[in-house]
Amino acid sequence: MIIEREKIRTGLIKKGFKEGGTKHDLYTLVIDGKIYPIGTKLSRGTGYKDYTDRLVTAVCHQLGLTTKEINPFLECTIKLSKYAELLKQRGKIRETN
Repeated sequence: MIIEREKIRTGLIKKGFKEGGTKHDLYTLVIDGKIYPIGTKLSRGTGYKDYTDRLVTAVCHQLGLTTKEINPFLECTIKLSKYAELLKQRGKIRETN
């Protein structure tokens, strides 16, 4: 599986992840102004314009998703409310309000 870094970045921002960082782009989940301990980082290096299997798997793990869920998540067919529910079911977060 190969996913463009920009697709990951825009998908995260659309879901409400806050972007920050200096050496790498860091993304932290924010829902209704509350910061959650879910996030990932994306390298800015030219060698990382496309994320291959190993990096996609790492990003999925950090986001609490399976590799089958990453594309629907990034394409917004998994809405934020569904994602938050998945994170709660998997014990990654306690609540979203």
